[in-house]
Amino acid sequence: MISATVHGKPVKLSDNDFISSGGEGKVFAKGDVAFKIYTDPSKVIEPKKFSELSVLDDDNIIRPLDMVYVGGVPMGYTMRYLKDTIALCQAFTKSFKVRNNMTPDQVLNLVLKLRRNVSFCHSKGVLIVDLNEFNFLMDKKLVDLFNIDVDSYQTPNFPATAIMESVRDRHAKQFDPGTDWFSFGIVSFQLFVGIHPYKGTHPSVKGLEERMKGNLSVFRKGVSIPACCEKLSVIPDVFSQWFQAVFDRGERVPPPSSATAQAQVARVEVIKAAGQFRITKIRSYADPIRRIWSDPVGGEYVVLAGDKMYWDALGAMVLDGAVPFHSSSPLAAWADGNLVVMNPATRQIKPTEIAAESVHSDGHYLLVKNGPRLTWVDVGPNLSAFPRKTFGVMEKATKIFDNLIIQDMLGACHVSLHLGGSMYQHRIKELDGHDILNAKSTGGYTVIVSKHKGKKFRLTCKLSDEVNVWKIEDTDDVEVNCASKDGVSLITYDGDSLELSGFHGSKWASKEFKGLNLGSSTLVSGNKVMLFDDKSLYTIENKTP
Repeated sequence: MISATVHGKPVKLSDNDFISSGGEGKVFAKGDVAFKIYTDPSKVIEPKKFSELSVLDDDNIIRPLDMVYVGGVPMGYTMRYLKDTIALCQAFTKSFKVRNNMTPDQVLNLVLKLRRNVSFCHSKGVLIVDLNEFNFLMDKKLVDLFNIDVDSYQTPNFPATAIMESVRDRHAKQFDPGTDWFSFGIVSFQLFVGIHPYKGTHPSVKGLEERMKGNLSVFRKGVSIPACCEKLSVIPDVFSQWFQAVFDRGERVPPPSSATAQAQVARVEVIKAAGQFRITKIRSYADPIRRIWSDPVGGEYVVLAGDKMYWDALGAMVLDGAVPFHSSSPLAAWADGNLVVMNPATRQIKPTEIAAESVHSDGHYLLVKNGPRLTWVDVGPNLSAFPRKTFGVMEKATKIFDNLIIQDMLGACHVSLHLGGSMYQHRIKELDGHDILNAKSTGGYTVIVSKHKGKKFRLTCKLSDEVNVWKIEDTDDVEVNCASKDGVSLITYDGDSLELSGFHGSKWASKEFKGLNLGSSTLVSGNKVMLFDDKSLYTIENKTP
């Protein structure tokens, strides 16, 4: 419990108000107000900078509002609290766009919203400087964009002191509007295409630093990009011209203020063998595939394509937002204030009296979240639903992923497997203070992508009686494309190559197979390991006996 005061009024910040922790301190929320409390009082922004940031009076700029005192000492500030938001960097990947039915118009809208926010700051004499993908949030509908970490902005009397290396202009001697627009270009290009404009493979120059110094972007002849990225043709023409002027010719001018979204071009279907792996196309759908679930009982799969969900034996029905699972038969469920269940075979829909903000599944049991409670729910043959077991969680500091619940418990990272109607909790110290972006558990293996101090990390571990961390490494991707085969090995896929890994005794070994170039964005497992690309579904087999 933290006893604070704001404008002389007492405020009690409890564990239930806790959201997250980081290198500088902790964030809490009450109602629509968030509280950032620093660990070191010397880091608190000065009152004069409060005044200079007050000119950013726009609802999309989440600026410091009031000083927070603890024990009479300035220890932080208040700001507007945004609930149910998504980190902008998650929208970089094609798989996120497909899974969330994100259109080219929505991508362009976010780019133009970002441009508007940057331009607004400049009009008030403020520079963003550290304009990186971690400092922006989207709403759940993917239509609005918000600037966060505004306390680091450069104001007339307070120079900025830090910038993430991936967005730093290598040709600038000082920060100015042009360097902000360069950083904007890096972030907006990744929104369109899904890769940093100075990455991909150059025929002769290696490394981000040399590419940025030499103005050698992906627009240069001979540079290739992974197949899991969008093609450069998805970029609106006026932005494509601006990107080339900025990235290749070194110009520092504001970007276009309007554009027309380009139509996305479907990728060429590829069926090929690579190394030990054979990839076989098994089915195509009328709409782009967004997600696949495995049926733990029948060993089959359920496919969400467009706004329709397909069961092999039951055909398709419009069920966007539903979660498939298998009780006594294939069923589906979703949240509409309360839990709603459906039998796809009979088309019977039955609302329940169980309050639900969101619904999740391990493929067999339903997990319902409502406020600070998670409840396992059993569903009978007549669609009768009844709570099986309820767990308490820290409401604002809990995130739910595929088979995983991750809580930031006042700075300590706790990971719980939700499988078979039970919870298995583990402490992962390596992720203390990290903001979790994405995660997945498959066959006992767990992969978690996080951000910490301006970098993205990927942790791979095996959870059993204890945590066995295999590796934690830097990553550019926020997607978790992995599956477990026969409970023995972990397969990860990045759009160009497959890596087959596993424990042999107490040692972890892995082998990489390159040259697949399918462009697939998700990999799942049931009795088969499957991946999908646009409207086509594939299986992958290991040809080695």
